[in-house]
Amino acid sequence: MKILKYTFEVEINDEIFRDLVKPLVERLEATAVSLFLSENLSTKLATPFVYRPTVPSSGLWSLYGKTATAAEVICNEDNILILQNSRAGGRVRGLFGGLEPEKSSFEATAISRTLIDANHVLSLVSDAVYSSLSKAPPSDEIVNPDSFFFIKESCKTHAAYLRRLKDTSEYKMPSYDDEDLKLSKLLCKKEVQEFIFRIVQSRTLTEANFTQEVSAIDPAESLSNFLLASGFVIREAFVECRQNSQRIARFNSDDVTLDSLMIKCATCGRYYRDERIYSAFVASEKLKNLITSSRWMNVLVTDSLIQSGIPREFIYWNFSFGADEIDIVAFIDTLPWVFELKDREFSVTDAHHFNYRRSVIEPSQAFIVTSRSVSPDAKRVFEEISGRGDVGTILGSSPTLPYPNLIEGLQDLGGVLEKMVDSHFQTKVGAEIKSALGGIDRIISNVVLASVASEQKQRSVGE
Repeated sequence: MKILKYTFEVEINDEIFRDLVKPLVERLEATAVSLFLSENLSTKLATPFVYRPTVPSSGLWSLYGKTATAAEVICNEDNILILQNSRAGGRVRGLFGGLEPEKSSFEATAISRTLIDANHVLSLVSDAVYSSLSKAPPSDEIVNPDSFFFIKESCKTHAAYLRRLKDTSEYKMPSYDDEDLKLSKLLCKKEVQEFIFRIVQSRTLTEANFTQEVSAIDPAESLSNFLLASGFVIREAFVECRQNSQRIARFNSDDVTLDSLMIKCATCGRYYRDERIYSAFVASEKLKNLITSSRWMNVLVTDSLIQSGIPREFIYWNFSFGADEIDIVAFIDTLPWVFELKDREFSVTDAHHFNYRRSVIEPSQAFIVTSRSVSPDAKRVFEEISGRGDVGTILGSSPTLPYPNLIEGLQDLGGVLEKMVDSHFQTKVGAEIKSALGGIDRIISNVVLASVASEQKQRSVGE
């Protein structure tokens, strides 16, 4: 299930709020919790009752102002829609400051199978809101499901969050194609990774060496064909002077016929066609860009998040602030999750740097993804700062950062992230519904008590 939330900049009184429910129930072919409870409680308890979830404020602040929340939960087989209308009464602004003006907000939360479905539900809510107010919507997009208005608004909120952290904040949007993804998955195999890294690190790999090394990898032929067809590896022709064995020229073997070139070597005077000519393979810029800074790991994590239902637009690469950088920031239900990626062992130095970076971002979840392992010393740093370890934090201060999620090895990366995303949404959905239906137990209890008291009174009169 995916969640989209939007706060409408409108003021809605209780009467309009009630009038919103019926058309939304009809258009969604859904059931409203309040109507369901009202009908069933009235029938079973023989007590006329209209239920509306309401969460009043409590405590000291209720002496100075109040916050009342009228809520409704509407659900069908595919969607859950939570509506909450809040009115905050004036609170005291200092001893002689008077009261703050009353504020109100109308918030809609759509919980659906996909974000596109959630966007569609919110567009229906928007249409109902402005129709009930007899007002034109601020834009046509807000009531048009095909505009993806609410998904775009979430993207704006995410970007604004990142920009607020530091004045120098920068980030990139994920950029890769199917071939990048395929090679990134192949790089999870140690033998493929070592082979690809040798191609990138060496200036050239002769055709004989290329054939020998790729033949040791299964399936060798398909890997070789894929690297060449996708443009990750390029075959080039090299010309070497026979006199001093110095390389004097290189050509893309598909672009030139050396026999037709009337060019001579400046050292020995021979035509190029008469020099030593051999074929070799070199890494293309496309391959170098994928390997540099372990961008291929960004691709893997991003694809795993997308497969778990997170839109690519909610994922940000190389988020930098000053001299610090986080490899990936992804927003899951408006909450930032951060990912630090290492194509090597994650060291104790990395741990200290990561702790500072996440203290700035304050993510809901923090992940370390490494193709190797997290060092024992790095784990001790996380234990100390989270309060897990036997050793207290510096000067006995309380822990400030939770223990991060460690993913050591890439074999089950997708499965781990999918489980965590699903677990988050299940918890979040339960919390949203519980919040909207706050006070339900109290209200039902009062109705039952009222019914019992009524029966007792009737009995006493009869006696």
